[in-house]
Amino acid sequence: MKRYYCDEKPNAVKIRLRIQVTFDMNNEARKSNITPFERFDRRFGLRNRSVKHTNLEAQNLFTNAYVLLNMKCYDRAIDNFDAYLQLNPRDSQAYQYKGYALNINGLKRFEEAIECYDNAIEIDPLCIDNYCGKALALSKLKKYQEAIECYDKAIEIDPKNMFIYLNKGVALSELRKYKEAIECYDKAIEIDPQHSELSSGYCSKGRALIELEKYKEAIECCNKAIAIDPLCINGYLNKAYALQALKRFEEAIICCDRAIEIDPQNPCGYLKKGLIQFELEKYEEAIKFYDKALEIDSQDYS
Repeated sequence: MKRYYCDEKPNAVKIRLRIQVTFDMNNEARKSNITPFERFDRRFGLRNRSVKHTNLEAQNLFTNAYVLLNMKCYDRAIDNFDAYLQLNPRDSQAYQYKGYALNINGLKRFEEAIECYDNAIEIDPLCIDNYCGKALALSKLKKYQEAIECYDKAIEIDPKNMFIYLNKGVALSELRKYKEAIECYDKAIEIDPQHSELSSGYCSKGRALIELEKYKEAIECCNKAIAIDPLCINGYLNKAYALQALKRFEEAIICCDRAIEIDPQNPCGYLKKGLIQFELEKYEEAIKFYDKALEIDSQDYS
């Protein structure tokens, strides 16, 4: 039987692109006494190209790709990055951005994303975003061990980056290596215990503790997640699961109600509440909440 609690995915803890291109090139150029085109050429390694219009063509292609990426027009962004890379095949960041677009594209072109990140790593082996992006694509292909190896390489480069440990913990959890996952979550918390985005980290740790049947510790983690982000729906859902396991049904129902209040279009709150009512042998009530969950999302929950 499928378990119903917070389903933390690798992208929940922010593999963040460092998009460094700005569109205010004229202002920056004035500060440094260079033309916008010279600034672009220096940024993208086109200074030695002898044909001036090729530089302008490359600039337009990259800028268009960047705009389209931010507009979430991923297919068109990919086409522009492809054309740009024909002119400048040694730009690691263009491969990185193309990989990002392929990673989040609805076409699920994860193998192509991995190829892009491999190209980026070959050019710039010290950029952690390339390893993390590749790890995300591998995770989407359920190649979690390979993803973990990428996170380990990123940690070698930047051992103080909490997001890498959080993502590695999620991959370890997918392999049911919950104790190792908890070690990663704890390391992330140790690095920056006051970080405003640690809510998802505490949720993930809580989920791992639930799998280890350490329900009281899981509840403590969920409470910390909620303290950081009072609208953390996954914190309430995970807490409800742990409370139900401890037969603290009234408290579990309160957590479900709070999750539903935060996001009434999320079926998980209704489903979890239905499961609690079923355990309480309140079958008509359970059916009502199952029906509501199915009304929102008709996927098979059996």
